[in-house]
Amino acid sequence: MHDSSTVKNISLEDVTEELVIEYLCVDKTFFQRHEDLLEELYIPHSTGAAVSLIERQVERLREKNNQLQEEMVETLQIAKDNEKLFEATKALTLRLVPAASIQEIIDIVQETLRHDFKAEFIRIGLTYLPDDLSSCPGVFLFEANQHRPLKEFLKTDHAVCKRLHKETANILFSEQAVDVGSSALVPLGPRAKYGILAIGSRDKSHFHKDMDTLFLDFIGKVVGQLISRFC
Repeated sequence: MHDSSTVKNISLEDVTEELVIEYLCVDKTFFQRHEDLLEELYIPHSTGAAVSLIERQVERLREKNNQLQEEMVETLQIAKDNEKLFEATKALTLRLVPAASIQEIIDIVQETLRHDFKAEFIRIGLTYLPDDLSSCPGVFLFEANQHRPLKEFLKTDHAVCKRLHKETANILFSEQAVDVGSSALVPLGPRAKYGILAIGSRDKSHFHKDMDTLFLDFIGKVVGQLISRFC
């Protein structure tokens, strides 16, 4: 980078915009020593009007401040939402621990997801389906080796949030599939050893690939571990 003494030795015809910018970055007090120049400087405003450099600087600072405030509000809202999710997840876990059967686990999960997590569609696929649960609403036999569209999902231990292809939606949500706009798929146990929890929403953007699945992953692990007691 050039210092101020180097720049002073450059002839006028050699001066470029880049050199002016570089010089002003080095000599940050230039306009303090030459305040009269500020009266001659005008920068086009987005509305077409001309404003002084200082006015434009103030405007830019105001824009940055507004942006920071918006980001702060968004961060605080995310923190509040996470706190609610944490409390709901904790309450669900405490209710599940003393469950005495798979039926009781299913009932608690479905009730809590609808009431505390505002889930619209809930389906639970079990790799082991006792006869007494074969007609239980929202429950079905999940045979992983027969669900090729889910093979990539079954390789992971994490929940996946996405819009489903028609075939996959039909497998998981049956007759409700036409109303599901987006969904969260939660493995029950490692690589869905004990089944899958499918949560659906009519809103196509409610569940999306960039969502944090921390709480869903935890719920899947807890439910899978509890179901393993009865398998």
